[in-house]
Amino acid sequence: MVRCHHTSQERAGFSFGRIGRFRPVEVGGRIVPTLYAADSEDGALAERVFRDLPPSGFPGRHLARSDLSGLCLSRLTPREDLRLGELLGQGPAALGAFPGQLTRAPTRFYGVTGQWAKAIRWGTPGCQGLVWMSRQHDAARALMLWFDRVGGNVLQAVGPPEPIDSGDGLQRVEAFARRAGIVLV
Repeated sequence: MVRCHHTSQERAGFSFGRIGRFRPVEVGGRIVPTLYAADSEDGALAERVFRDLPPSGFPGRHLARSDLSGLCLSRLTPREDLRLGELLGQGPAALGAFPGQLTRAPTRFYGVTGQWAKAIRWGTPGCQGLVWMSRQHDAARALMLWFDRVGGNVLQAVGPPEPIDSGDGLQRVEAFARRAGIVLV
């Protein structure tokens, strides 16, 4: 799996971030730390760097190069099979949701999608996180893990982090942007 994160964070580090597609989730009055990743570099870039852009076909698909500052890609390998709640295929219908209702919602609906994540977590005690098709790159699976269900030693970092604001990392971002019709300014 590949994670796009700020260089100030550990490669396999979980975050207490307040708002995200499926967070915050609170247990006992405390926010559960989460980690977002994807099954490919493009998926990781789509879910972190390009997540707030309008969907393909809409105007305004541009991103400031300065938004890449301090971000990097890290590769992670789970040391065990992960048990994830599926928000793809028939997963949303089983929950009574429309396809895409949870995973394609823009950032202004993250409070609602966070409540769905809390309900899924509560209803499936063995579930360690969620998996869905990326909103900005539907060829990639994105995932989110809950620290208290995964633990700190399940993910192993593979190789060094790769900065995306320069060098090969920036070339990867530029290539993704070109393919997706996104303009870097």
